[in-house]
Amino acid sequence: MTGTVSKNWNASRIGADKRSATRLRSSGVTVVTTRAEDGRRVGVTANSFTSVSLDPPLVLWCLDGSARSRPAFESAGHFAVNVLSAGQHFLSRHFATPADDKFASVACEDGPGGVPLLPSPQRYEQWR
Repeated sequence: MTGTVSKNWNASRIGADKRSATRLRSSGVTVVTTRAEDGRRVGVTANSFTSVSLDPPLVLWCLDGSARSRPAFESAGHFAVNVLSAGQHFLSRHFATPADDKFASVACEDGPGGVPLLPSPQRYEQWR
């Protein structure tokens, strides 16, 4: 999926987009992103992502309990699941490697709640 996030999405539109994104995603890799309370952009590679429900919209992904990014995700009001295309394997490795600022060399745009969104033809947004 491409394009920008509309602030005027309604529930039926979100559901249709989630169904579409879920169909496009096979057993690929995702990068989950958020913004920490101090404003830092945070992202991790997650290959344990699945859709649980469309109504209400729920997803499941796993984060190591000892991950440095855990507090940011636990306190986040929003997060995004960026589904990577086959040509974006470098982003998978990049966000799986510990670094102080994983976004320093990665182009992204801000989505709802200031959440960083990576460029991807199969991008999928999810809020909580």
